[in-house]
This record gives sequence, structure tokens and C-alpha cells, in this order.
Amino acid sequence: MSVSTSKSPQSRKSVVIADDHELYLDGLATLLVRLGYEIAASVGDGLEALKAIRELRPGYAILDGSMPNLNGVAVIESLRAENFVPLPRFLILTMFTHGHLAADARAAGAGGIVSKEDTARELEMALESLTDPDGGFFLSRAFREDAEAYLSGELSTLTPRERQILNAIVRGATTKEIADLLGLSARTVDHHRERLMRKIGAKNTADVVRFAARTGMRMV
Repeated sequence: MSVSTSKSPQSRKSVVIADDHELYLDGLATLLVRLGYEIAASVGDGLEALKAIRELRPGYAILDGSMPNLNGVAVIESLRAENFVPLPRFLILTMFTHGHLAADARAAGAGGIVSKEDTARELEMALESLTDPDGGFFLSRAFREDAEAYLSGELSTLTPRERQILNAIVRGATTKEIADLLGLSARTVDHHRERLMRKIGAKNTADVVRFAARTGMRMV
């Protein structure tokens, strides 16, 4: 973990950044310094990000959506589960633009999500949005079309776990296969499946497939 030598890492514009690609991490740090942010810590995985946030209490945390050990969403969920305060303002960065990632980030408590293919200006706008109490959840341009169904349509009522179950059902996975994939018991999978089907008004697998097609859910 690379940590700044600042004596006040908890200042309003301090930031912990976490990404497992070193070159991207270095470029992100350079950009943030140019924008007036102070790099409290620069780390390469989710567990290091957790440690840095707990110790340094930054104003912001910019987290990779798919880094080792814990992804960015899992880091946020872990801090919220332990009632950590004060929470930084969270932004998720990802190389993928699937709508369900935006929904998961918002549900966890992130203030926005930005694609790594977006411009530096888009990242700057995202950071500005995090400080605006009326800014809402920030979606970078790359996400806006695909995320609509997940954030405002019928898919927005589903939990991240229910979306995983839905995805697996549409792919034809059995209860045992879903349980093995997600590390759950078959009974737990059945519970999620029943709740999912009640939510979407499905009576059988064919109804689930039709729901996924109608809502434009992207299979991943």
C-alpha cells in the first residue's frame, strides 16, 4: 500500500484509490492530484482498500469494481455492515458497462459509477456530483443506456442476489449449479428463486425468460 505523507488524510479532498492495474492506478493518481485532490493511499486490492479507509478516514474512495479479494461494491458493503463512520463518498470505476453493475453500486451506497473508457472530464463531473446533495447517483455516459432498466424499470426492484439468480435461470442452470456457482445451499437458492418469481409475477422458468427478454436484461 502506498500512502501519502500528508498529516491530515481525513481532509475533505483526501482520497483512497484502489485498482489492481498499477499503470491505471498511477494515471488516476496523477489526474486526481491535478484536480486538487490529495492521495491518502493508493492500493491494489479490496482488503487493502478496507484497511486504508479505516485507518485514514478519507473524504473520498474511488474503487475498482472488479479487483482481487473484495471488489469495490463489497468494500462499501463491508464498511456499512460494521457501521463505520465517517463513510467516505464512494465512486466505482469499472472496465465493464453492464447495467446491473450500476444497480449494485447504487444499492451498496456508492455515489456513482464511471467506466474506465470515459474521459477525464467525466470522472471530474462524477466527483463534483458526489459533493452535491441533489446530485443523485452519477452514471457516466458509457452506462446511461444500459443501466436505465436496472435503475428505474422493473429490474430496479430486484436485489443483486436476485439478479444473479435470474441470470443463472435464464442460462438454464439447475438449482445445484446455481448453488455451486454462488456458494450457497440449494435451499437458499430455492428461497431466492421463489421470492424472485413472486416479484416478477412468474409461474415457471418460461415466464422468467420472457421477463428477462422484455426488460432487456443483459446476460453476463
